[in-house]
Amino acid sequence: MKTVCSKLTCMSFAAVLAASFAILMIAAGSSPARAQGEQVVIVPGAIGGTGFQFVTGMANAASRDLRKLKAQVSIAASGGFADNAVRVYRGIAKIGAISESDLFDIVKHEGKFKRPIKDGTILFPLYQFNWHMVVKRDSPIKTLRDLDGKVISIQPKGASTRVLSVKIFDALGLKYDGKGLVHSDSADALLAGSIDALASGGANPVHMAMAAKRPMRVLGFTEDEAKVTLAKLPWLTRFPNYDFAPYYAGTGKVLLLTMWVHMTATTELSDEVAEALVRRVYSDAGMKKMQQATALARMMKKDDILTTPLPVHPGAVKAYKAIGVDIPADRVAKR
Repeated sequence: MKTVCSKLTCMSFAAVLAASFAILMIAAGSSPARAQGEQVVIVPGAIGGTGFQFVTGMANAASRDLRKLKAQVSIAASGGFADNAVRVYRGIAKIGAISESDLFDIVKHEGKFKRPIKDGTILFPLYQFNWHMVVKRDSPIKTLRDLDGKVISIQPKGASTRVLSVKIFDALGLKYDGKGLVHSDSADALLAGSIDALASGGANPVHMAMAAKRPMRVLGFTEDEAKVTLAKLPWLTRFPNYDFAPYYAGTGKVLLLTMWVHMTATTELSDEVAEALVRRVYSDAGMKKMQQATALARMMKKDDILTTPLPVHPGAVKAYKAIGVDIPADRVAKR
């Protein structure tokens, strides 16, 4: 996946705060339904990264509404999507960019989120995380199950690719030697033959350059592998015939199970702020500001909210109804 860095997203953290949130004011009192001076902390991820770009676009899109609501909004630097999940779960922040894997565990009280502290809900989906495996074209590895017992780069600790790789391999019952290599090292290792395959969450430029040097093959899921994986990881989204040819020369279409990254909020966020954010992001003017912040926003569609089984914030539900998307009753988060 390719992102862009606009003048706004390349500014210093302090400058972005001043530019995006100086207009937001403080008033007294707050409640889940109404803002009335609500304090809203947002965790985007690494400054200048994808999450930060989406948060910047969202803030600019909804700035006028937030001013009217007299909401006090601030951005708190964080280490990435996994760190965002922990901060939202603990109530340190009310909004954050979070992968569906972590959001699912928060909602279901599983993994490291077993203790019910704060509930997580979706405001709007951001983009799909297209997890896949890459091998040399002449490799005997043809399917994901063929990776059993192999040496694989699953990226360093804390990377979403690593988290999802572990979950998928566990779902398929695969044993493997996982290496925490960064993109450039994993490409070198695959070309040198010191690893058998590498995991990726998108079309990384380093891996694209690798494929230009030597023919590669992308491993998607077989129908059986997809069925087994979805039974254990139901929050994944089936994406048939995803074409990798534009990214890896000589490859083609495969069946993917993709993971959404969502703009997430706790149920403590007021309905008014949640509604304002969603309505403005999907407005024509708001979407232009989102796309100025990150090229990935061009893929955002309001109907994407219907592709995930996780709960939607009650205030966001009101916004979706206003823009023509009806959220099923069982998807509306309860307080």
